[in-house]
Amino acid sequence: MASLQQIWADAFDAWIGPFGVGCCIYMAPVEVTKGQTDAAPVPRTWMERWPNDELGVFSLTATDPMGEKQSPEANAAGLAELERELQELCGGAASQSGQINGSGRNFWKSFGFNIKEGWREDGFTVVAEAAEVIRLARKYRQGAIYSFELSEGASIRRRTVPVCLPDTEADVVSAPCKTPDSVLADPNAWGSFLR
Repeated sequence: MASLQQIWADAFDAWIGPFGVGCCIYMAPVEVTKGQTDAAPVPRTWMERWPNDELGVFSLTATDPMGEKQSPEANAAGLAELERELQELCGGAASQSGQINGSGRNFWKSFGFNIKEGWREDGFTVVAEAAEVIRLARKYRQGAIYSFELSEGASIRRRTVPVCLPDTEADVVSAPCKTPDSVLADPNAWGSFLR
């Protein structure tokens, strides 16, 4: 069986309506050779709206705390509570709005999935301070979160940041990609993959 680090490193990301974009954007890990990649560049609108140094872009969930399988109802309740907390953190910014309030904070629905391993995890991507996102991840007993940073060459570096599980660090370069050919990639199924 693959390690958590490898499973997470091989995962796709899907952001539903990020930075005011009205569709689902997919990102896949890409190979980097001598600092070069053939990946598609990050959309210019993202680069214009990417947060300043005080805020970051993070993905987290509230499902299956510490990897312990929960009922679909418990996972749905966790996601609903996390969404309420994100609305409060972001000053009432509605999920999917793409609007950034005065604090610069925002969030949208998102999900990660690994086609080879056959899993998907629904959650949220949030623009906020790292300490706030880690606080929420601890509250919902999550092993790790993703942190996203713009990289040179207009790609995105996705870091797996340990929260409640040590030794889960993994860094990959991701870039926008076409919609993967998998039922796991359906943005309309958000919330239905709660096991």
